[in-house]
Amino acid sequence: MTLVEFLKWLKRESETIEKLNARNYYVHLDQLFKIIAYDGARLDKKHALMITTYLQYIANTKRDEFRNDLSKTDLAEILESVKTDIDCMIFRIEQGNKPLI
Repeated sequence: MTLVEFLKWLKRESETIEKLNARNYYVHLDQLFKIIAYDGARLDKKHALMITTYLQYIANTKRDEFRNDLSKTDLAEILESVKTDIDCMIFRIEQGNKPLI
């Protein structure tokens, strides 16, 4: 994934993440965590994006809070946390690499 593709993907995820529910969140977030861990880390290293902190926050969320049987309240908290980290990454990428899009 290129940096531009990654940024577009992050924006799409940020817009749609709150629509996840108890039936579909696990598979979606599991895939999201994998893409962010792999492509985010690779692109951060390649382009010096300075998003390491947010990548770590998301990795910690996956490790410490993510499971298949979350309550509505826990799911809402995780979605809010992940969305915040995604939005911070979007901001950081856009500020450090003008103009991308």
